Amino acid sequence: MSELQQALISFAIARPRLKDIFSAAILAMLVSAFLHLVGSVLAMNTGLYHERLPELIIDNQYLGLGFIGFLVLLLAQWTTNDSNIYSSVLALNNIFRAKRWKITILAGIFASLLAALGILERLELFLIILTVSIGPIGGIFICDYYFLKRLKKHSFKQKSFSIINYKALGVYIISFLIGWITSGHPFTLKIFPFSVFAFNGIISSIILYYMVMKIFPEKE
Repeated sequence: MSELQQALISFAIARPRLKDIFSAAILAMLVSAFLHLVGSVLAMNTGLYHERLPELIIDNQYLGLGFIGFLVLLLAQWTTNDSNIYSSVLALNNIFRAKRWKITILAGIFASLLAALGILERLELFLIILTVSIGPIGGIFICDYYFLKRLKKHSFKQKSFSIINYKALGVYIISFLIGWITSGHPFTLKIFPFSVFAFNGIISSIILYYMVMKIFPEKE
């Protein structure tokens, strides 16, 4: 029996049946809905939200589980943040060429400091900054590949790339600023007719990068 046949047989045996998939999905939705309902009811009755939710489990005037509640929260955070830090370290390792265990320690310390400084209280502002800062990168990629069509399959391997694309970096900074000032922080400047700040940086980077590359084309 060939390896391909063995692989096909293994896949057929391990492949879940359709009713098993639906059963698991329905069960997950029901449990998730129940957990959200319980959390919402307890939060509304006690007035504890966001960063004060651990008090709901540990404090004696609420559930009062004490040390057991602390362990529950610790294990819950451990299972969640274990996958978070793993994916973060893999992404950071593509940027910083260092040993993964060193990046893991530094990322863990940095994230712990942000948590201790109360980043959860500024979660909305953090998400806005994250949205505004990531959007222009995608816009530059879209313009470079679909509009300028500089990366062709037959010439990709032979093409030389500079270490830093200063034109793209300049466009990114300007697009980030446009997205930032149209997001309401520190003020709202209506540049676009529909002004959705999550897309303002993307649209700006596409337009600006296209103009810059047409005015200052790269030498082949």
